Amino acid sequence: MNGLMITGTHTGCGKTSITLAILAVLKSRGLRVASFKAGPDFIDPLFHQSVTGFPSYNLDPYLLEEPVLRSLFARHSLGSDLSLVEGAMGFFDGLGRQEIGSSAHLAQVLTLPVVLVVDCTAQYQSAAAVVAGFQKLMPPGQLAGVILNQVTAGASFSLLKDCIEEQTGVPVLGHLSPLPEVRLESRHLGLVQAEEVERLGDKVSRIAQSLSQTLDWDKLLSLASACPDPSPAPEALAAFRQNLQGLRIGLAWDKAFRFYYQDNLELLEQCGARLVRFSPLNDEALPPGLDALYLGGGYPEVFARQLTSNETMRSDIRAFAAAGRPVLAECGGLMYLGRTLQTDEGTYTMAGVLPVGTQMTDRLQHFGYTEIEFEGVRSRCHEFHYSRLVPEMPPGSLIQGKVLAGYAHLHFWSNPQFFARIAAWLRARPVTPPKLSLEPAQPVELAQRSDLNRYMAAVQKPDKAASAAAQARLDDLTKPLGSLGLLEETVIRLAGITDSESPRIDRKCILVFCADNGVTVEGVSSCPTEVTASVTGNFTRGLTGVNVFARLAGSALRVIDMGVDADLPEPGIHSHKIARGTANMAVGPAMSEQQVLRAIGVGLGTVATLKAQGYQLLGTGEMGIGNTSTSSALTAVLTGLPLELVVGRGSGLSDEALERKIRVIEKSLEVNQPDPADPLGVLAKVGGFDLAGLVGAYLGAAVNRLPIVIDGFITTAAALVAVRMFPEVRDYLFASHGSAEPGSSHALAALGLKPMLDLGLRLGEGTGAALAFPLFDAALAAYYQMGSFSDAKIEAYVPQK
Repeated sequence: MNGLMITGTHTGCGKTSITLAILAVLKSRGLRVASFKAGPDFIDPLFHQSVTGFPSYNLDPYLLEEPVLRSLFARHSLGSDLSLVEGAMGFFDGLGRQEIGSSAHLAQVLTLPVVLVVDCTAQYQSAAAVVAGFQKLMPPGQLAGVILNQVTAGASFSLLKDCIEEQTGVPVLGHLSPLPEVRLESRHLGLVQAEEVERLGDKVSRIAQSLSQTLDWDKLLSLASACPDPSPAPEALAAFRQNLQGLRIGLAWDKAFRFYYQDNLELLEQCGARLVRFSPLNDEALPPGLDALYLGGGYPEVFARQLTSNETMRSDIRAFAAAGRPVLAECGGLMYLGRTLQTDEGTYTMAGVLPVGTQMTDRLQHFGYTEIEFEGVRSRCHEFHYSRLVPEMPPGSLIQGKVLAGYAHLHFWSNPQFFARIAAWLRARPVTPPKLSLEPAQPVELAQRSDLNRYMAAVQKPDKAASAAAQARLDDLTKPLGSLGLLEETVIRLAGITDSESPRIDRKCILVFCADNGVTVEGVSSCPTEVTASVTGNFTRGLTGVNVFARLAGSALRVIDMGVDADLPEPGIHSHKIARGTANMAVGPAMSEQQVLRAIGVGLGTVATLKAQGYQLLGTGEMGIGNTSTSSALTAVLTGLPLELVVGRGSGLSDEALERKIRVIEKSLEVNQPDPADPLGVLAKVGGFDLAGLVGAYLGAAVNRLPIVIDGFITTAAALVAVRMFPEVRDYLFASHGSAEPGSSHALAALGLKPMLDLGLRLGEGTGAALAFPLFDAALAAYYQMGSFSDAKIEAYVPQK
């Protein structure tokens, strides 16, 4: 590979200006340059990025083990024409007499040729002695060239070049003349940030223009070609794999908070997290739907007045932390989370999450490497701050809990066990009762069947390529092929449905469609019709079975009144009442075709709304006295089975009552003569408003490419109607459990679906769907967290012939 380090004799010798100029010139020549910064410097990489347009990465041989360091360097160098590393401080400046963490240490680990920047202000021949001293302390041949700074062209440069080359044999590649008008300003933590420098592009262009005329570019590139490959170790990086799939992490990102290791951010994303940037300076509130916050270092003291004035953001962050959600804060982030920040200009109010205050001082409180411990695991880190906490905090300390804060800047690639603890901490979302899903939904208007056909024309088949990619990854996991059974099938189907080999499920909702049925006057149920209204109200109070299981599964609940024979004043019920119960199907059609289309439109609109709100997995449930009778009628007609095989005891009928129920359903079929070739007509004649709403939900899931989970017998009967209407809907359905109602197994068989659970349930409400939701989480956890044969470099299982 082509690699080179630009280093300096001391801090302030001009290596950053020269590095930026080299990056700019090489970019103008069409070269792709990967840029790096030695050591724990957050400011210079942002200058690099401002020139190249690509991220720049920190390389720290103290914080990172050598295999990890070499592997990250190789990864970020892929596809580049040159890997350019800017050194830190003076070349040998590091920790202790062994110079640990120094540019010299880094150059030795990566075997980089080194170009030394020498500031020749107020010196002539002595510059040769400086170069000779550095050359003597380096390994033979490592010092590949010299660039002189603050040197005028002509006799001065010629004299210096001759002296250095005669005394050391090291080639002088060129020089940079004094350019006082483009000097980069500094403040207490280093250079002023790139985005704060006025006309930075013009300044870099001016330096680049000067250097382009005075540097031997061919020689510079030839020196870089002597860099050997870094010998990456992929297994060292594989040890850091964690599952953060679906996690939305708010990242503080503005002029006050910009100090992050780029590798940290990319590791979080590689593990499946989504980083959502926000500005504590300018945004009024946190972005919606965040699971955690990451507040890095920066300059809160410089922007303290503006941070204080943004009261709504401070309040939002305080509420976020009070809700028990994880907040990770480093240095400047720690200062912002405190109560106050005291500077020379006054005392400013901060977020008030932590019971501490911060006071700026006129000298460094701590600068250097240290170690930090979290949950019994120690990791290396660094600190660099002029402020102190009141009460004070010793180096390497953490304020722990759901807020993890300290002056330490953490490098996630420093220790895989430490990062595993951080990842687990980020994943530990607070267990809170799921909210009712309250976003209003606009039903899809369906005046006639052709409107529904046009709406359903948007349905697509699941993506085969995504499913195949998921299958390949599952086969590479360290387990026998197919040994996770239905869990593997679930992941493969999710990949196809979502058109992604990395499916996410972090927002779930169960839809409960509620309605009364006119057939109850025939005595087909042991419960009075008033129970429908009572239980529907209890859904909003968190008192029912589905509420309990939804809480465990972390699922929201949406309660929809499709036709309850009562006024329901409870907040949280979505009223789409078609009528106060259906007609009695034993004497005529339960619904008109217009009523069925209206009810299906409710289901379609509800699913579209939830899709827009970011829900990724839906479950279905129902409530309605008499709906096992309507479901039995539908199942018998669409499967052709005799009623005796599909009619069950519902809410607990006696033998005599069961016989009466069968006779009533038989009479309903005789009166209405439903045609199995017309499933929508069958639904109108012997169905119910709840069933029609469920049919709409299944159809909507297919249109919106959402996986949707069937509950028990009633919801399975509705699913059968939906699939008979539009067969492609089946690809989006998952069966949660095998209901104790006899018709359930026959309806599932007709759908060709295997239930995930068999618990003898017959409660309804969506309880089975809620109980199945954790199996989706388990399937994806195995998919993302299990090790692979590829990572372990061992042979995978081969099926026996």
